Amino acid sequence: MAKVLIVESTYETCDNALEEVFQTFPMDLKGKKVCIKVNSFTAGDPHKYAFVTDYRFLKAVLKQVERLGPAEIVVGDSIGTTHYGKTEEVFEANRFKEVAGAYYKNFNKNIKFVEMEYPEKQRVLALKDVLEADVYISLPKMKTHALGRISGGVKNNFGLVAGLRKALFHYESITPEKFGRILAGCYQLRKPDLVIIDGIHAQSGYGPVSEEVYKAHKVIASTDGVATDVVFSDMIGLTVDEVPYLVACREESLGETDLAKIEVIGDTSLPEPWNVPSPAVASYIIQRGPKKAGIDFWRDRAAARPVIDMVRCATSEACARIGPACVKQCPSGALRGGQGDFRCKKDKCLQCTSCMEWCPVRAVTMPPDPELIERLKQHEKAHYPVFPD
Repeated sequence: MAKVLIVESTYETCDNALEEVFQTFPMDLKGKKVCIKVNSFTAGDPHKYAFVTDYRFLKAVLKQVERLGPAEIVVGDSIGTTHYGKTEEVFEANRFKEVAGAYYKNFNKNIKFVEMEYPEKQRVLALKDVLEADVYISLPKMKTHALGRISGGVKNNFGLVAGLRKALFHYESITPEKFGRILAGCYQLRKPDLVIIDGIHAQSGYGPVSEEVYKAHKVIASTDGVATDVVFSDMIGLTVDEVPYLVACREESLGETDLAKIEVIGDTSLPEPWNVPSPAVASYIIQRGPKKAGIDFWRDRAAARPVIDMVRCATSEACARIGPACVKQCPSGALRGGQGDFRCKKDKCLQCTSCMEWCPVRAVTMPPDPELIERLKQHEKAHYPVFPD
């Protein structure tokens, strides 16, 4: 039987909450490599918003992990939304780099090809540090999501996919059900050994980036990330059938989705009703308060390709000494040429943003490519249904 622990906590007392988590789910970390993945997909003031894991929560987790004597600890994530390719910048803004110290690692600089089996077989670039760790601890944020309905233990694995492939998945998700199957496929890439959801200050409303802070004062933990999300859903009044990715997890037997078969330890009550977004029609017409994430938003990101500022590129002393880092690190061989004279083979680019992460002088950007934009528009006319405004 799956077990889910719920602990009441504040950020001032979360050391105690995390100690209880590790007592309830004891882990043998001695001499092992431990990878901790936060939810840090975009930058936001941690004292104002609640859409990323709180740095104080990470600090409390690290304290417990350190006590268990692992050989190595790495902390990181793959950034998304409007900050693709800017991992270090986001980690500084969210204070993760400060808290992680020597444990911080830019996961998007260490990627590998893997086969994603579900919902269809495809080759993707994923975070090598997570995939090859002896122990993987996932630290999602407790929040609602306009397309996925919720974002928790399963959704945090969406960040295992490197770079802009996540945007392309959104662009391709013409129904919430398809997006749910994609999330289940990402969860299959490497199931976490322990999921600890930061629900102390949670996020309600139309996430994943909502300004609505919900002070739930909850820490939710389990060795089964699917079970954590089933319990979270029930807490805010949603059934498994109302969360598309939990339906997909049930179909693929990825974890326990029957609430009656989950041992819940702790208080599931919440102080007030949660603002749960209504079901989305499609990925590209999601209403977020006064804003919309339209098809133009996702198309621009799906069509992004590297552009290199040759003048800035020529100022890199490191690349002059040992060769261009972007060319060396490009996993698909899309970049060709030498310092100050590059070309990108657009059809070979996998949008992993590795070139942006590795460039020491920030000479690489990834704007939408007009030719690819037009190609995608033609694809939409032929294959995408027309939804009402």
